[in-house]
Amino acid sequence: MNLVNPGVGAFAAEALRGFYAVAKGDGDDDSSDEPQDAPPRLELFAHIHPPLPSSMPPLTRLQQELYETRPRGRHHHLAPFFSISIRPEDQTVNIPGGDVNVSLIMDRLQPEVVAVPDDATGNSCSLGGLLVRMLPSFEAGPDGVRWQHRFRLAVDAHTARHPTNKAFTPALVNCHQSVLRGLGRILNAGTSGYVPAVVVAVASDERRHLDAVHDLSDWVITLDRFFGVEFYDAPSDPRLAEVAQKYLLDYAPEFLDGLGHRMLVTTTHREEVEEILARAMTELGFQHIEDSVGRVLRYLKTISGRLALRVLGDDGRAREAVSLGVVAAYLEKSGELNDSILVPIDAHPELFGPVARKRTSQASASRCDLLRVQLRQNRLVATFIEVKSRVAPAASAELAERMVDQIEATERVFRELFFQDTPARVDQLLQRARLATILHFYLRRAVRYGLIHDEETRARLSEAIERLESGISQLRVLRWGFIVNLQGKPQRTLHLRDAEIRFLTANDVLDAGFLTSSGDAPPTTVDSRYQPNQSPAQPMLAAEGSVPDAAAKTSGPGEGALPRASLSPDSLLPMPANDPSSVAPMEAAPETTTLVDLGQTLDGEPVLWRSGVKGSPHLFIVGIPGQGKSVTTTRILCELGRQGLPALVIDFHGQFTKPESLYNQVAHPAVLDAVHGLPFSPFEAEVNQSAGTNWWKSNCFAVAEIFQYVCGLGDMQRDVIYQALGDCYVDLGFEAGVPERLPTIAEFAKRLEEQEQERKVSNVIARCRPLLEFGLFPESASPDALKGLLERGLVVDVSHLGVEALQLAAGAFLLRKVYKDMFLWGDTKRLRLAIVLDEAHRLARDVTLPKIMKEGRKYGIVVVVASQGLDDFHPDVVGNAGTKIVFRTNYPMSKRVAGFLRGPKGMDLPAAVEQLEVGEAFLQTPDMSACTRSRMHEAK
Repeated sequence: MNLVNPGVGAFAAEALRGFYAVAKGDGDDDSSDEPQDAPPRLELFAHIHPPLPSSMPPLTRLQQELYETRPRGRHHHLAPFFSISIRPEDQTVNIPGGDVNVSLIMDRLQPEVVAVPDDATGNSCSLGGLLVRMLPSFEAGPDGVRWQHRFRLAVDAHTARHPTNKAFTPALVNCHQSVLRGLGRILNAGTSGYVPAVVVAVASDERRHLDAVHDLSDWVITLDRFFGVEFYDAPSDPRLAEVAQKYLLDYAPEFLDGLGHRMLVTTTHREEVEEILARAMTELGFQHIEDSVGRVLRYLKTISGRLALRVLGDDGRAREAVSLGVVAAYLEKSGELNDSILVPIDAHPELFGPVARKRTSQASASRCDLLRVQLRQNRLVATFIEVKSRVAPAASAELAERMVDQIEATERVFRELFFQDTPARVDQLLQRARLATILHFYLRRAVRYGLIHDEETRARLSEAIERLESGISQLRVLRWGFIVNLQGKPQRTLHLRDAEIRFLTANDVLDAGFLTSSGDAPPTTVDSRYQPNQSPAQPMLAAEGSVPDAAAKTSGPGEGALPRASLSPDSLLPMPANDPSSVAPMEAAPETTTLVDLGQTLDGEPVLWRSGVKGSPHLFIVGIPGQGKSVTTTRILCELGRQGLPALVIDFHGQFTKPESLYNQVAHPAVLDAVHGLPFSPFEAEVNQSAGTNWWKSNCFAVAEIFQYVCGLGDMQRDVIYQALGDCYVDLGFEAGVPERLPTIAEFAKRLEEQEQERKVSNVIARCRPLLEFGLFPESASPDALKGLLERGLVVDVSHLGVEALQLAAGAFLLRKVYKDMFLWGDTKRLRLAIVLDEAHRLARDVTLPKIMKEGRKYGIVVVVASQGLDDFHPDVVGNAGTKIVFRTNYPMSKRVAGFLRGPKGMDLPAAVEQLEVGEAFLQTPDMSACTRSRMHEAK
């Protein structure tokens, strides 16, 4: 160890005493039972201005203490455990052996007090004038560098007023100013208008001396009150750019910056740091490491040299550092760092570390990486940034949650320290002064690294920082996360709990000036539709061929297809869009299972919906309007159509009936406008009880239930419906076993009116009138017409009916018809029909829907239900849906829908559901142990 100008050695002795206490296991952490390594042998060279002292008492006492404790390890008398050599200072660079591990330079510069003009710009005052610090200015010239440190005082400066009496502040400032002006007159031979300043310089010979000390030292620690970081850290200054390239600097400002000594840690040995960073860059997938590693170091130094130095001995931190450098380059390229101040969070454990958190309400040691500060007229904009890296696909949803946790924890500490209103902090002015000191330091760094482009902006930001104590009361917070994964696919920005999580892939790295392992082109794992100049935040579409084509041949009536029925044009009702007789049948029956690519996880993994006659094939979609339910429903319909599975769509808005609609173009379904009536009779029934659901008495009760919920009837009114329809069947010979025909709506209405009068149950006819008089069920309906339509795929447009009761009745009787017929189709090993209900909340109280979802699977029916909420749905509807897709819903519905999903561990699922972006959903299939946040594909 090389000591330069150590005085009597008190500071060095105290520092070494603490070091050896830890090495011997006598430190604060004595919980480990592992054996301690032997303390290192110390050879100390102290270089002092002549005359040389015979001894250095503090170091001599430390030497005696260490020998008395008999440290472990064997030491020869020719190689003592602790040796002290006192040498002249001019021998500093001529050390026996040629090099040292550490050099400590203390107060080597010779400060000079001079008189300078009293041009008060800036503000040295804090705490209402109670705290006054010297402010530095720096300049580099052909003969060396020079710092000037002085007090800058102005009565009208933005200084917080004294908490006891506001008049004290100008009085204190005037007092300071008077003293300084008096000293200036003394220094300048009685001339007024001057104040004292401290000037220090590093001339060319001193610069060569510093280079020589660094050449022989692994590390150099400079302890000096007036030596600033600008000498080592000014890459934009042409006279110092070479120095900035050569040296690595570790320094973080403290509250006493400008009041006490600064401690700078520097080294010129970049090789080990570059080697570690190069390994990390190779692991992450970079190419041309020899060029890129210097670029990473440059961006790390833009933030803090400590970020580069802390990678030594820690490959994990090296990957973090590389990712942080990439993010800094990306932000600079995108202009996000213009006129901004960057603060490295890890460089300030006194604010955000575990010890500091114990003084606040936050005990968690979790914290983010960066704080970007932008200063506006009356508010401070703080952007908390967390960066993670991935070398392979991983669970980004859980990772994103952890990142947001770190961001929020750091934000809470920041708010509590500097912007807490209730209760107000007693030390708020002191904490604000602390923050201002830190921001002034990083503002100067931003100027040196070109983040602040002009003097006007620098002056404006400096003045805004000075107003922190008194004039800036508002805080605006932004929360950003970055996941760097060169092998990942471009993804849209994820919005999670008011935070933006961005995914940086190969294209973004290329834009920032780095090369990846695949050269100048993006990796093959990156979707080719995203070019380097294209934003990954665009909506992502499914890849062509992601869903297998139908390959099976048409099956017989007992297998893949519905029982075929002969259709004549005369049996079909008028249809405004497609004439079903002209619609070609599907070329092939569906496979045993259908496969639909619904979207992709945050890691770019596809999320597939498999539906078949086994397991839980049904799908439930829920979300408020405008979030993507209809888009996902359309995609499902199109993919099912491509795979040859016909669908029954009950269309409440007419979106699937238009010729230009995507589903119409892909699947060419038959389109039926319900205004012209439904192609079946609601009274279809059989004589024998063995017919089950199609027995005439069973049908009486089912029809009565539908009338009850559609028309809002009570139990007595429902019974009138049941009795009236039963009378119709009896009149037509069903009870006798010799039916003539089915009842008509007119006959039913007449018997209903008679029953209403006979039983004195009021308002039955009045409430049921829309179903009886609006022609929903024409008498010319063919019993086999619907089968043929379903076989081709059918969209029933109920949007033109106008009366909601008619719309509900049309949907309810269609479901009832399918439910009755499916028992006639028999069991199957293949899907026959998909029932798709968009806006299904209109049919929430339908009595048939839960029955189909419970029993329809083995008959080849799969149900897709899309709704705005869960209100009034039968538990069997959601309970029998194996796949659930939850778009954004608001409280309190978010709490209900979250109850149907199993969220990742530690996630507040209801809150996460409330913050989903448009096109995003939580999705869980029967194969998933927990739901995953996914971006749903667009229909195509």
